[in-house]
Amino acid sequence: MLNAKQNINRLLKPSIIKRSKGVIALFLLMFASHAPAQNVQVAAHLDSATILIGQQVRLHLNAFCNLHNGLVKITWPEIGDSLAAKIRVVSKSKIDTIVGDSSHPEQQLLKEDILLTCFDSGYYAIPPFRFVVNGDTAKPLATEPIMLTVHTVAVDTTKGIKDIKGPLSAPWTILEILPWLGIGAAILAAIIAIVYYLRRRMKNKKPEPVIIKAPPVAPHIKALKTLEGLAGLKLWQEGKIKEYHSIISDTLRLYIGERYGIGAPEMITSEIMHAMRRTSVVNTPGYMQLQQILILADLVKFAKEKPLPAEHEKSLADAIDFVKQTAPEADTGQQQAESGRQETPSHINQQPSKGADGLS
Repeated sequence: MLNAKQNINRLLKPSIIKRSKGVIALFLLMFASHAPAQNVQVAAHLDSATILIGQQVRLHLNAFCNLHNGLVKITWPEIGDSLAAKIRVVSKSKIDTIVGDSSHPEQQLLKEDILLTCFDSGYYAIPPFRFVVNGDTAKPLATEPIMLTVHTVAVDTTKGIKDIKGPLSAPWTILEILPWLGIGAAILAAIIAIVYYLRRRMKNKKPEPVIIKAPPVAPHIKALKTLEGLAGLKLWQEGKIKEYHSIISDTLRLYIGERYGIGAPEMITSEIMHAMRRTSVVNTPGYMQLQQILILADLVKFAKEKPLPAEHEKSLADAIDFVKQTAPEADTGQQQAESGRQETPSHINQQPSKGADGLS
């Protein structure tokens, strides 16, 4: 018994022996087991056996191990949310291990603190805690049961029942006002910064330049400008016959596509002439001019035809004439001229008759 006491003293000093609660734990450890010479001794005790309703009390679980005969494996008791019917577990600490000093390294003390509370008055028995040593479930080590007494708050029945006091209003302190002042100052500073940034941005923002788009150039004007400028390039005179007729053909194809909505740039000559039959050009000399221009251009490009100088000049002149004849202004003027001839009275073209005086 003296050896066990000395061993526990070494493990618990100076943190436990110096306190009265530590002394209680020491004696519980010494007398917890029926055989003091065993390698493991277990104990459990409360800080106080009496509490008021709602108060908390700490339960200490301790296991002393002597590793002189080898390692000891202790299975700790499982503790849930409650220990008894109305004793609740508030929290649990980790299982700490206290190792003996250098002269007794084989001695260890395992401890766990459990915080308990109860909300009903009465007497409650905390059942024993069972520890399994080295997997021997048939002979577990158990602590002694513990009694816990829970008292109610004493009420003086001689005094009358009074209403519950309402919450008391306390004046604001400078420490309570300072955080709100800081938040208000931060919000005000942010608003000022945003207003300053927006005003500066609007002030430095340059007005976007107004781009006045030129009115689109009429198709016949573009075609005439290209064809009339072709004469000054003197392409066929320099032997560039294919380029010369290609420009004439491509210019007319683009003009027809924009003027009549025909996909002439992607069509062959026969398809273009077939599509032009649906236009007013079919009954005009311009239809034959267009056909001769496109056919000659195809012969030059694909059959390597070499026209005479007069044919070069005629192809360009006919192309210019075709554009002028089919221009929208030409159509409008022609229609006005035709309508004017129809509205002319017949008597204007009659010859005056001889007078009564016999003058012829």
